[in-house]
Amino acid sequence: MVVDAWRECIPADPKELMAFLLDQSVETLQELLVVCTALTAHALHGSVHAKHAQVLAQAAALDMADWW
Repeated sequence: MVVDAWRECIPADPKELMAFLLDQSVETLQELLVVCTALTAHALHGSVHAKHAQVLAQAAALDMADWW
């Protein structure tokens, strides 16, 4: 699973996190951002987080109807 792979890569000590991030390529940081966004953007209709997901989708010009 992608999340598990990231958990193994990211330092457990928060003091080491910034150094780890600064050592990563732009592509790797973008991949991490995608995973973090996916874990926090709950867009199920009627969920308490749906409004936040809608704001994110509008900012990204993303319409999931185009993909389903």
